[in-house]
Amino acid sequence: MAWVWNLQKKTFALSMLAGTGQALSGPQAQLQAAYNEALATDLSAQTHKPGFGTCSIDWGGCIFQHPGASAGEDGESKKSDYIDNAMVVFKGSENGETVYVVAIAGTNPHSDYDIMSEDLDVGTHVQWPGGRPTTWISRGTDTGLHNLLNMPYSSDRPTLAAYLQALPGRAASTLIFAGHSLGGALAPTLALRLFGPGGQLAISDWKRVLVFPTAGPSPGNQEFADLFAQSFPPIAAGTEGGFSWNTLVKNTLDVVPHAFQADTMPDLPTLYGKQIDQVRDIVGTLLVLAGPDYRGLGAQTFSHSEIGEVTTFGEYVFQLGIQHITAYTDEFGFFGEDGPGTPAEHALVAGVKAAVQKRFEVLQKMAKARARK
Repeated sequence: MAWVWNLQKKTFALSMLAGTGQALSGPQAQLQAAYNEALATDLSAQTHKPGFGTCSIDWGGCIFQHPGASAGEDGESKKSDYIDNAMVVFKGSENGETVYVVAIAGTNPHSDYDIMSEDLDVGTHVQWPGGRPTTWISRGTDTGLHNLLNMPYSSDRPTLAAYLQALPGRAASTLIFAGHSLGGALAPTLALRLFGPGGQLAISDWKRVLVFPTAGPSPGNQEFADLFAQSFPPIAAGTEGGFSWNTLVKNTLDVVPHAFQADTMPDLPTLYGKQIDQVRDIVGTLLVLAGPDYRGLGAQTFSHSEIGEVTTFGEYVFQLGIQHITAYTDEFGFFGEDGPGTPAEHALVAGVKAAVQKRFEVLQKMAKARARK
């Protein structure tokens, strides 16, 4: 069968590109310029793949760098030197229809702020506007959402909401929110804030508004998941891909979508076969940290084969990197038809692996500290 870049494969590829430039460091203005340069280079390489089609950057890319000091994994307060959040809007076409993809970057493995202030800040809940008083998301998700809503942090360009509201031809266009990992939690959250109850924008202004998150952890509780499903019910993709729109796509062997749910995290110590005691201790720490009430968004799953025997914590961490990113790049053909991939693409994949592995290593330190108390 001939290789086909369907819309979901393109969307996943573009969501990955949002995470470019993770190793860049420096002040905000310098990082912004370097990020835009790297993004343009990576997009050019992507669009030159046979069958991918034309695509351009229509808004952004925009980055957020935390301006003050925040706690690092060692507990010390430090200023961020890296990109903490990033978002870009790509414009392309599919079957003659204009398509905009709001692509949101995942965790930067170099950013302590990302890991401590967004990924793992789950012990405190923030009430969701537009929902019932008991509807909430984690403070970490709310922090990331706030950063995205207030981009681009300069007065000469519009925020995402203002940009979307002013776009011509919306009634004949499709808008897709997408992200992987941390981006897989932020993409549906951002879409719901903008287009859900009490939001600034209206779905009816567009031909379609879709969400395509991959490998994301739970943003909040069951009421939040229900509100998202009511606002963005699943839609069959047909020839546009193998999964329904508006559902989380997750690999059954991926650790991250198990977080932070009390009914799925206990599966993690034996996820790859033999029980790994250090993972059992991490799960115990997470259950105390997160509490019992997180629930995942509606999801569709696929399964990726395990590679090798997993009997040690190091092997487990290596395997979770494969299951959190390689499984998805294989599923969606990120490198194209039998393509070797560019150095930039391999750097993106390596960055996602490093981020999830670092999160787990930080959790191991937290579990050890808890055991000493």
